[in-house]
Amino acid sequence: MSSLGTGKLVQIEIHVSDLAASLAFYEKVFGWKKSPAEIHRYAVLEVPKDCTYGISLVPSSSSISSSSSPILYFSFEDAAEIANLAEKHGGSKRFGPANLPSYGKIWQITDPDGHRFGLFEKDSVKSLN
Repeated sequence: MSSLGTGKLVQIEIHVSDLAASLAFYEKVFGWKKSPAEIHRYAVLEVPKDCTYGISLVPSSSSISSSSSPILYFSFEDAAEIANLAEKHGGSKRFGPANLPSYGKIWQITDPDGHRFGLFEKDSVKSLN
């Protein structure tokens, strides 16, 4: 295993064409209500307490291009290095870093076949001591 770690699934991003209809669908089918958290134009869903990742709905009109498949986001201590490795080994960097204030940074990369993945790097919190 590299010193960069293997990454931990932290977020599933689902691109939707009609946010209101999708919010109703996910609440009625899975019981996932919209949380008050806001990240860009994403709608963050409330998931069960034992769920180790978040789920967000992204309107297709979002500035981040839409996808017909969910995008899995993995957390890394140095996501920029992972993005660089993707480019070095036949993938590409779609965008990033994009800053999410008080949260962290995100990137999107693709593998050689064009499958998208998200990378997340948590903001480092500096001690006040």
